[in-house]
Amino acid sequence: MMNYAHTVQESYLSQTTDVTAGKDVFSLKELLKKLCAPISAAVVLMTIIYGVSGYITQKSYEMQQIRSEIILLEKQNAADHLEVARLESPARIQKIAETELGMTVPKQAIYGSSDMYVNTERIHE
Repeated sequence: MMNYAHTVQESYLSQTTDVTAGKDVFSLKELLKKLCAPISAAVVLMTIIYGVSGYITQKSYEMQQIRSEIILLEKQNAADHLEVARLESPARIQKIAETELGMTVPKQAIYGSSDMYVNTERIHE
């Protein structure tokens, strides 16, 4: 068996003895203790970012659904306005009055008053 210890530098040998003594070099537990807080903070930060991103995506989807519903309701509102205009048409009303109610349009209009004495000063044009 060969002994290679004489070829290793003295500084390396002193470091290895210090590791076993635990003076200068950090142990694994100390290293984990020092890294635990930054790693935990990074994990919490990434979780918050992921959660906020998901929330924003969900709200964006809901907003798009609401926009689609608004467009649909605006189209329906325009159609309803056209239907109201059609139903309120004077020609339609006259046709219903003549056909269904038996009314007729007078040939001449008679304007007058039932009062025997009319005060002409009170009449405004």
